[in-house]
Amino acid sequence: MPTNISLINGYTLLHTTRSGVRPTHGGVYRRDTRFLTGIDVTIDNNSFSAIGDDLLAPNHHLVRLADGFSTVNEISDSGEDKRTSVILERDRRVARDGRFSEVISITNHSSNPVSKYISLEFDADFADLFEVRGVNAGIDRDIETTLESDCITYAYDYETPSGTPVQYETTISFDPVPDELARGRVDFQFDLLEQETGTVRVNVKTSIDTTPSSRLATTSLPDIPIIETETKTYSETFEQAAADLEALTAHSSHGPVLLAGAPWFATVFGRDSLLTAFQILPVVPELAVGTLSYLADYQATSYDPAHRAEPGKIFHEIRHGELARRGEIKYDPFYGTIDATVLWIILLDETVRWTGDETLVEQFASNLDAALEWVTNAMDAVADDPFVYYDTTDDSRLVHTAWKDSDMSVQYADGTEATPPLASAEVQGYTYDALTRGVHLLSTVLDEPNRADAL
Repeated sequence: MPTNISLINGYTLLHTTRSGVRPTHGGVYRRDTRFLTGIDVTIDNNSFSAIGDDLLAPNHHLVRLADGFSTVNEISDSGEDKRTSVILERDRRVARDGRFSEVISITNHSSNPVSKYISLEFDADFADLFEVRGVNAGIDRDIETTLESDCITYAYDYETPSGTPVQYETTISFDPVPDELARGRVDFQFDLLEQETGTVRVNVKTSIDTTPSSRLATTSLPDIPIIETETKTYSETFEQAAADLEALTAHSSHGPVLLAGAPWFATVFGRDSLLTAFQILPVVPELAVGTLSYLADYQATSYDPAHRAEPGKIFHEIRHGELARRGEIKYDPFYGTIDATVLWIILLDETVRWTGDETLVEQFASNLDAALEWVTNAMDAVADDPFVYYDTTDDSRLVHTAWKDSDMSVQYADGTEATPPLASAEVQGYTYDALTRGVHLLSTVLDEPNRADAL
């Protein structure tokens, strides 16, 4: 069983451990920014041992912890009590609007009253996700802290190179009111009778205040139907799949869009979002339309080597954190992919085939033209060789730009790395499929037989 888990609900996620202890990269993230480093819970300054946990939903986790157990199997005359007397439960959820909540319960299972001190330790560093993963940006953040009787607010602001102000806030509120409250710690005292439970409710609100942008507008999410079968295990699989898809769907002004995955890829990716939308098209066509529209809005219109942009190209990855906003990383968006553009053409045609909505072709006609132009230029890049290659670049990011895009991911049989220029096999299949579908759309919908013949 994995030690670390991620709870996700759209752009909001919690990366933590099954036992509740904060991992090095843990915390509450939203749009590539860590708004809370996590919460550590101790009772009387003693740590507890996890005795069980349940992942109740993609955004909901419950862990149970107990005192004792250190000498339960030892045979000695120490007289030490070997049974559990206190149970701690941590019930954690993340919400789509950037909120995180936790209900911390302590139950006295002994036959005597007890006094227990619960301490919560936490922090907010507003680190960019890329910093958390190892990029040394050298940003010295001046974080303002405001203390009230029942809450703590952390605030941080900066300006983008274009002068746009950005402000992040994390507000942590507690119920009941803590007995002691400091910048990164709160304490509660509970006097519990036998079999009595004491509860602390923690609510974390995150906010990102920027100049209003239509791309941040929200839309309603589609209902993802649950497919029912007569086989219980199949039905459970479909039910889980629907829940996971809903958790990885985000709002946008273009409609619902699919995110690539938790914890480090809770953002739109060209290849990942397109392939997932293709695979679930018969069930949720709204996700295909939203993904097509979102990616079309960011389609490259000029050459930009730093971003690996070329006219007509669909992006590989987009980021929303401080480093991307400041231009420290070229992911706003980054176009280092060889296959997202042809996959976009494929999804457009497949969506029209499933839905019968030919107005989509008219809506995206200019995007389709640009994408097909990029494909034909890519095929003409090497004389007398129609294959689509990816080549080396001046930077070290993503040497390989097909689906196996990690270092050393493409190798010869003897284990040595295959270095670009390379024509990845599946990309040629995608390209052929995209051109065939382009012919279909041009000839049957857009009434351009000459261009269809050329393709």
